[in-house]
Amino acid sequence: MAAGSNYRYPDAILVPELMQGFGEWLQSAPKVHPVELAAEIHYR
Repeated sequence: MAAGSNYRYPDAILVPELMQGFGEWLQSAPKVHPVELAAEIHYR
């Protein structure tokens, strides 16, 4: 867990699968303003 945060990082073994899913989402994301896309990426 990050200091001062309640966020729990995923197990390292899951990162490749999570990144694969993120890349797929990013490729299929609707075309929106770059600032809106950046906000969505930071949220995910």
